[in-house]
Amino acid sequence: MSVLVDEDLRRRLRRFLEGDRRTGDLDRIYLGLRGRAQGCPAVQEIGDFIAHRDRRDKGLITQVGRDVFTSVEVWSRTLRNLEVDLEDFIRAAEANLRLASDDTIRSALGSSRQMAAARLKKAIQKLRTKRETSETEWAAFTYFGNRFIWCPAFSGKQLSSELSVILQRAGLIGRDDVAQLEIAAAFIALHAVLAMHGSSIVLPNGEPARLFAGYANTDRWIEVKIDLVFNELSKPVMTPICLFMTDLRADIYATADLVIEPRPVLVDHWSTPLEIGPDGRLAAIACDEG
Repeated sequence: MSVLVDEDLRRRLRRFLEGDRRTGDLDRIYLGLRGRAQGCPAVQEIGDFIAHRDRRDKGLITQVGRDVFTSVEVWSRTLRNLEVDLEDFIRAAEANLRLASDDTIRSALGSSRQMAAARLKKAIQKLRTKRETSETEWAAFTYFGNRFIWCPAFSGKQLSSELSVILQRAGLIGRDDVAQLEIAAAFIALHAVLAMHGSSIVLPNGEPARLFAGYANTDRWIEVKIDLVFNELSKPVMTPICLFMTDLRADIYATADLVIEPRPVLVDHWSTPLEIGPDGRLAAIACDEG
């Protein structure tokens, strides 16, 4: 990275850390970090969303979104009056292995991720060649292949933590600046929501799936969901799944017109363009009627 570019980032960061927070500055910071985000996938992902928002076909959010789609698509096939064959279960098993956390795998199968992956691989090989599996191999295959698993791709806390690591590693902030960056965590999370809201990813079937922000969860945390739609039945079946979760309550971090009571929890999402207002809250972008 050139000296001039780094100086540009430092000045924007100084302004940001001193409380003058602008989404445009944070955009430039993420773009400047895209080539230096090794080991920090959340930061890389937001930088990629800022650079290219529509019909994304790679990246962390895309991979998790595709895996969630595969997981729910196979799991719900019988509910949608569709047949399920071995290859369907294999697709689901491979997706669910990537989605499940290490703790979930250990609790369900009593083994590490590495061991569970090895057993699943052997089970798939044997089933495809019509050979008998061992008990542990069959357990891994039935666990991963016959359920719906989902989890957010990353959280606001992970994003802020990674951003701090990269900025220090790049020499753009010092240790004394970390506390100020932590104070800005809410703005960083809301900025990430803006980067993803209204964008789309391409699913394994080639169809686009939109991402939208909202707070349709029991704690009313602001989140970004993917809208998965299945059209086999007489009416479309919509399955919104969270891919990015914050710990920011919509009642506090969104303007009153975006949080209207009472509303069913399943429709608490926003279909209007958003921005971060001067008060640090999400707000609908005003429409100029002039």
